[in-house]
Parts: sequence; structure tokens; C-alpha cells
Amino acid sequence: DLRRTNEQLTESQEQARSFQEELKSLTTKHTREMEVLRKDRDHAVHVLEELNGSMGGKRRSRVGSGSGTLTAAAASTGSTEVLARYQEVQEIVRRLTAENKILRQQVEEAQEELLTQSLQQGQSLIRSSEKSWASEIDNCTKEEVVELLSKEKYANEQLRKYIDDLITRIIERHPSLLEIASGGGGS
Repeated sequence: DLRRTNEQLTESQEQARSFQEELKSLTTKHTREMEVLRKDRDHAVHVLEELNGSMGGKRRSRVGSGSGTLTAAAASTGSTEVLARYQEVQEIVRRLTAENKILRQQVEEAQEELLTQSLQQGQSLIRSSEKSWASEIDNCTKEEVVELLSKEKYANEQLRKYIDDLITRIIERHPSLLEIASGGGGS
């Protein structure tokens, strides 16, 4: 029974490590995608600045030149290109903003899922160790009892460490979960 509890503890710890690695992977992916979004945004800003500069230059050349027909045709073509590039840049910005929002939601959901699974693992560990010690000790020798006790102490240390890590993660990410509601409770 104790062996099974220790195996469950080890399995839960491995699962928690796996979830932490998955969260780290998602966070790394999010960071990379945010960097791509930043580069795209910077590129869009650069294109807009170019467009604004070229629009100013075309306006100046149109005003400075007395012949209207050729300059007006060139300005019209240039304006259409500028407008098309501007709309393209705006579409890129909209797309990147939407992708950024989706990525933030995915990271938040992954963090919440990790927290929920960690809590469930801890609860299952606690439930599995609630069996009666009296029934196990009745049929054991003194050496077996000492060995069982030392294994149980080790399992308790592991469980305490797990709970401490879990509480630390909760404090870092969702401190409101640990706040005690004031006023409405019944003592």
C-alpha cells in the first residue's frame, strides 16, 4: 500500500514535470511568435514611414511642377500604390493583433490547466495515503514497521515539497486563490 502511494507520488511528480516542460515550451513558442509579431509591426511602421515620405515628396513635386497632366497621372498611380500598401500594412497589423490575442489566451489556458492538474494530483496523493496504518502494522515485524515508517516519512517529505512548490506557483500566478474572504463566512 505504501509502495503504491510512493509510486503514485513519483508518477505525479513526473507528470508535473512534464506539464512544466509543456508550459515552458508553450511560453518559448509564445515568446518566439511575439518576436515575429514585433518584427512584422516594425516592418509595417517602416513601410508606413516610407509611404508618408513618398506621399510628401509627390505632393512637393506636384506643387513645384507647373505641368499638370503628366504629374497628375504619376501622382494618381503613386497614390493608388501607396493606398494599396497602406491597406496591406493595416491588414497585417490586424492579423498580428488577433494572433497575439489568441497566443496570450493559449498560454493562460495552459497555465490554468497545469494548475488544475497539479491540484488534482495532490488531492489523489492525499486520498491514497489515508488508508489505515493499524491494519498494515498488525502483521509486521519491528524492522518492517521501522522501514514502513521511514518510507512514509520520505513520502511525506516529498508530498510537502510538492505542496510547497504548488503553493509557490499559485502565489506567483493566481494569488487571489489563496485570499481568505472576509465578512461573509460563518464562524
